[in-house]
Amino acid sequence: MPTQPALTELTHDGVAAYVHAHLVLLETTYAHLVGPDFAALRWAERDERVAGVRADVAEAADARAAGRAPLRRHLVATNAHGTVVGVACVASEVGAWEQPHLGDAWVPPATPLNLAHLYLMPGTHGTGLAQRLLDAALPGGAAAHLWVMTDNARAVAFYTRHGFVTELGPVSSGETWGRIPMVRMTRPQLV
Repeated sequence: MPTQPALTELTHDGVAAYVHAHLVLLETTYAHLVGPDFAALRWAERDERVAGVRADVAEAADARAAGRAPLRRHLVATNAHGTVVGVACVASEVGAWEQPHLGDAWVPPATPLNLAHLYLMPGTHGTGLAQRLLDAALPGGAAAHLWVMTDNARAVAFYTRHGFVTELGPVSSGETWGRIPMVRMTRPQLV
């Protein structure tokens, strides 16, 4: 029986591999939904993404040392060979892009806790890894919100099974994301 991937909080040593995997997963997940320039634009942001995740990891360490919750937590799933097979990020606040992007259509979510992303490498779907990442990102069934492309049927079904309901949308994802319809889903604290 194959070993389950290990789930850990991201450390500075793993940032480059995490960002690389995240970019591969964005390309893989959305290739059928967005134009051909999407992946090239995301890869062009690689250095900026690495710097941002490094800053998140540093802030999280400082927050824990000060006895407070971090603003953003990055989780990584690695297989027995140390290869990243899943990534997740949860933020303690609404995404800075939401209100400016949505303008008059924006309303505050029911909870500020934001599952910013959760992606798995092909071949790991159906193994229970998504459930494990979700539980690690939102321990105790925490109330949270997230954004999902309406055409990403696998993700919509997964989040629906885990208590999320559409709260806002559909709205356009914007030019960067090919104007794909997306919705904000929210779930209350699970009991």
